[in-house]
Amino acid sequence: MEDMLLFGNLAGNIRPPLAPRKYRERLLTLNDLTDKQLRSRYRFGRQSIQRITDIVRDDITHPTQRSHALSAEMQVLVALRFFASGSFMQVIGDTVGIDKSTVSRCVDKVSKALASKSDQYIKWPSEQRKRKFTNIVARWPGSVHDSHIMRCSQISEHLEQAHKCVEDGLILGDSGYACRSFLMTPYIRPTEPYRERFNTAHTRTRCCIERTFGWWKKRFYCLHAELRLQPEKVCTLIMACAVLHNLAIEMREPMEDPDDEIQMFWNINKDFRGPDEGRVVRDHIARTFFA
Repeated sequence: MEDMLLFGNLAGNIRPPLAPRKYRERLLTLNDLTDKQLRSRYRFGRQSIQRITDIVRDDITHPTQRSHALSAEMQVLVALRFFASGSFMQVIGDTVGIDKSTVSRCVDKVSKALASKSDQYIKWPSEQRKRKFTNIVARWPGSVHDSHIMRCSQISEHLEQAHKCVEDGLILGDSGYACRSFLMTPYIRPTEPYRERFNTAHTRTRCCIERTFGWWKKRFYCLHAELRLQPEKVCTLIMACAVLHNLAIEMREPMEDPDDEIQMFWNINKDFRGPDEGRVVRDHIARTFFA
């Protein structure tokens, strides 16, 4: 009787054989699509996708082809598809024939690889860099005030030490920032005509900045949508999209209907009293050029 019980316990611990792993057909390819079709899906043409792949290849290539590992090209396509669509990873996986977890790993690896190159492609300008990002800070929660982020940034530290006069250049910001000698903000309640003209010129000049943010979000729709990722991964993804934006400008990737549905967010009602030095410089500029 004891032998029968022992045999029954041993038999109960035997695991059933595992089903053989099945690999779905992967539908990722560059060869069957035109540049226009590629841009509608990935936001980049064939040559640009190849260059992006070459930039991150050493960081994302699998050491072996075990378990049908994705090539560097496929990983980049999966990540670009997520950046461009902002869709659920499950949907992207079903579309291209891979598992949701594989999509997540691709997005994570490509994002980290691109973010690690930010120093090469996001630089403080030595010359005019039209529509390119020159500095990105993606580590603060949305509740932190813009002015505090600026005060804690390397850009602010650099300008406080190196900025000597107006000829050194100026940064434009909305009224959420403190008015500094190197950072001009609009007048909250302009009482003189020249101050109103200063505000008008200030708004028109800042227009290109707001438009750039609009292009950025339209090119990478994931920035519009809710990112269901850990905060650290979201910060990395934002930095990766900033690198891709600068690469798109550098490679002259066209933006279809760039001005459609791009809203300008100007708010001069947030009263932030800057240091007297900044207001003196602003008054000097307003009186000299707009009086």
